[in-house]
Amino acid sequence: MALETGTRVGIYEVTGKLGEGGMGEVYRAHDTTLDRDVALKVLSDAFVSDPDRLARFQREAKVLASLNHPNIGGIHGLESAGDTQALVLELIEGPTLADRIAEGAIPVEEALTISRQIAEALEAAHEQGIVHRDLKPANVKVRPDGTVKVLDFGLAKAVASDNSGTSGVENPTISLTGATQVGMVVGTAAYMAPEQAKGKAVDRRADVWAFGALLFEMLAGTKCFPGEDVSDTLATVLKSDPVWALLPDGISERVTQVLRKCLEKDPKERIHDVADVRLALAGAFETTVKAPVEQAPAPALKLWQQPSVIAGAMLLAVLGTAFGVSTLGNSEVASSGLIRFLIDPPASAPLGFSNFDQDLVISRDGAQIAYNGIDGGVPFLSLRTIDEIEAAPLRGGSPGLGPFFSPDGEWIGFLRPGGTELQKLPIFGGPPVALGQAPARVIGATWGDDDQIIFGTQSTGLYRVSGGGGIPEELTTLREGEANHTWPFVVPGYEVALFVASTGSPFTTGQLVALDLSSGEIVDLGLAGTSPRYVSTGHVLYLAEDASVRAVPFDVASMQFTGNPVPVIDQVAAKGSGSANFSVSDQGRLVYNTSGTRTGGSPRTLVWVDREGREEPLGDAWPADQYIYPRFSPDGETIAMVIAENADNVGSPSDLWVYDVARGSRSRITFEGNNRFFPVWSPDSTQLAFSTGPVRPNKILVAAADGSGR
Repeated sequence: MALETGTRVGIYEVTGKLGEGGMGEVYRAHDTTLDRDVALKVLSDAFVSDPDRLARFQREAKVLASLNHPNIGGIHGLESAGDTQALVLELIEGPTLADRIAEGAIPVEEALTISRQIAEALEAAHEQGIVHRDLKPANVKVRPDGTVKVLDFGLAKAVASDNSGTSGVENPTISLTGATQVGMVVGTAAYMAPEQAKGKAVDRRADVWAFGALLFEMLAGTKCFPGEDVSDTLATVLKSDPVWALLPDGISERVTQVLRKCLEKDPKERIHDVADVRLALAGAFETTVKAPVEQAPAPALKLWQQPSVIAGAMLLAVLGTAFGVSTLGNSEVASSGLIRFLIDPPASAPLGFSNFDQDLVISRDGAQIAYNGIDGGVPFLSLRTIDEIEAAPLRGGSPGLGPFFSPDGEWIGFLRPGGTELQKLPIFGGPPVALGQAPARVIGATWGDDDQIIFGTQSTGLYRVSGGGGIPEELTTLREGEANHTWPFVVPGYEVALFVASTGSPFTTGQLVALDLSSGEIVDLGLAGTSPRYVSTGHVLYLAEDASVRAVPFDVASMQFTGNPVPVIDQVAAKGSGSANFSVSDQGRLVYNTSGTRTGGSPRTLVWVDREGREEPLGDAWPADQYIYPRFSPDGETIAMVIAENADNVGSPSDLWVYDVARGSRSRITFEGNNRFFPVWSPDSTQLAFSTGPVRPNKILVAAADGSGR
């Protein structure tokens, strides 16, 4: 049943039609309660009139709604009004991949960037046991910021059959069996795996096949398995091999081999897991190493000219409450070209960690390191020069965090607690100087050669303020779909700033971007990551999604990456804000702190306290650890407790535990993620509610206090 503009379906008001599919029609609608636009997929009358089919669809939709990934189009819910049944979906602007391919073959690097995001979406779904079954270009959208969204996950299984009578290769989901058996065939002919086309049960390997067909089509600009109609297409899928000559010249052997293994007709010979596809495309399984090309010496950071040397030289993981410093190719140091050592902060200047900010920074000349400290819960800044034995708190400093150096190293800029007021402090001591008040929480700041400080903000764009202080000037505004502009870095000697444009929270779901400060032009760089830094050899260092720091060649003039990223160091400490705890000087000195350790959070001991203030340890089951939020059950028999990897960092992994007072024993309730916030008991002491994640979107979960169930 067609819906007119203005029609209400529950709380949603239809504002226009977007298209049609095998399940029904799709409309743009406005959520009158939350004031947002959504997509309504209105189920066809034939679909709604079948009670069994509708019930099966509703069960599947509940499972699919649990998918939460930045590359997966979200399902908000099911809505009904009279005879109308609609699926409420995230509204995603931008063309489909089918629209992009219709314009011609997609350049190799762009196609690989898109395919990586598709693979990550499939991987996330497969981990929850959900197979797409109908992956095709029309079910992939590419947003203006380059973010890829895969749509209609698992809906092929939910539909189970389609008696619309449509035909043709491009028509929506078709059923080849008319079956209602779970896992049987529905899909689009040109992207069906052979076993799917034969009506056999399918698993994640069918998605691997469809991924290969889709990547082939992006690179070649034409279908991998063409045909004039459904029968002709299916015959091609079952009998013919791809025409490999259609792939563009110069494509790497690695990509070709991955495509061949994705498109093996025998599922036993096909790559079994899309995670392996993603890793293979990145070269993770290659066993040979190409010799680096010799280049003329550069004035600094000579080893940065050979990415393969970087990857081998920087794999040391530094653990504990210390942080590491490495020097690559510095002409002022020993001829070995590499120095590595730990800095163990003294008790008088301990290392502390904030929730949002970068905690350590090295000066441009590599001579000084500033870092966050904490004393009695109050943040302060410490300074450690390379040629001195110990660090010391900055003299005359006020409480502060998130340090950044002036270009000459004479000043340290920082944030006052709360994160909206910028100040600076001379390194030799003296009173702090106010710089300006930000319009929102500051997320990253950089001090340029022109004595201008550029900073990112939460939920708004980039701003600029003079190094002498003043009223901040707005530099960028959020583009459609963006939520934050954060972690700027001014390229020394150029009117170019790198930053991160994120499309939601946590902020780490962002893309690297370049800004021409003279013209205001913004260029998307096509890589996901955070905390970019430019080094004098022409490379950008950034934190990738796997917590590794990577280096990628960057041409400042064209504001484009000119090569592939290579790893530098692994397991660098990062936060939900996108902050990465590493910093590099002009001379190649790299200071960093690794994740996987309980840095920054002081161990806490649980004690009983009576009304006279006398303390008694809780028991042997609770040695000193990173405890937060103890909560007694209403019946007084159990205590809920959160144990964090880092109690002082809201972005660190945390799990919920319970302690049986009578037995003196404890048991774990959650086993992954960040289950940190505010556990609350049910009145009958049998359940616990708690919140996940430091920033939106987060969830409220309920768990049985005895650890049973999910």
